[in-house]
Amino acid sequence: MDSKNTLLITGATGQLGAFLLAELLGWGQSPAYSGTILCAKRPTSSFEQLDRVVEFYEQPRKAYQQPLVHFIDLDLGYGAGSAEWISAYCDQHAIAPVYSVIHTAAVIDINQKAPGGNQNERVTAEVLHLAEALDVAHFTHISSIAVMGGNAPLGQVELLEPQDFQATKKKVGLGSYAKSKIYSELQVWRAQQEGLSTTVVRPGVILG
Repeated sequence: MDSKNTLLITGATGQLGAFLLAELLGWGQSPAYSGTILCAKRPTSSFEQLDRVVEFYEQPRKAYQQPLVHFIDLDLGYGAGSAEWISAYCDQHAIAPVYSVIHTAAVIDINQKAPGGNQNERVTAEVLHLAEALDVAHFTHISSIAVMGGNAPLGQVELLEPQDFQATKKKVGLGSYAKSKIYSELQVWRAQQEGLSTTVVRPGVILG
């Protein structure tokens, strides 16, 4: 991917997304990304996590406020309906069209049966529809190792192999978050079969 291309990141004000943005800005071990970064957020999103990341990397206050970083209010549930607005925004600000989407936004819960269920599958499907409407070249989905299952008690080692990911397997013991990530991945695989270039990343343990 050309580093002049425009990235769209969901969840950039969250725990994982904030560290991803820091890496793209060159604060960590990776060279800075030189293209435009659109960071989708809710109108009510807090920048507290980003401020913590700034402090962690010992950067100047509000260092994420840069000319090539645009924080845009976006309802991820609106899906493809936001494509025209994003394209107009890019034209208005002389930004290259969105080339790639990195989907980090997620609702995290560890309950077996969270009230109302977890919305990750629905939101992922809508973000995929948005990516397809924008005709992006690539879609990266941040999933979770939780999709592999595993019920070993804390402190015990359990080896999980690729075959442990089975969308149709019995899900007794899996919380709503793990299930939502399984179904979210199925949405990504569906889009891949329809021609969208995709990558799925399954982080293990996230500290911070």
